[in-house]
Amino acid sequence: MRVYVTDDDIRQGVRGSEQWCPLGWAIRRRYVALYQEMPEIEVYPSDEFHDRARLVGKREGFGYTYLLSMAADRFIQDFDEGRTVRPQCFYVQGL
Repeated sequence: MRVYVTDDDIRQGVRGSEQWCPLGWAIRRRYVALYQEMPEIEVYPSDEFHDRARLVGKREGFGYTYLLSMAADRFIQDFDEGRTVRPQCFYVQGL
């Protein structure tokens, strides 16, 4: 699934929030457009235990995890650290 992070997503985004970062807003908007339901998701940047950002969520009682691109990981980290980010398109494989 292609996910477009818009200026509105960036403005609404909350730094350091796994649920309400700009990428989380964009994924929710795209998901609702495709499936007509609101997903339960969290977006995590890479850390000392994970070398890539990941999307973690639940649908119909089942959990799932998708690895995100290095570009998405950089975007999340830049946003969380207060650096300027611009609208971008990311591909989330599996959604």
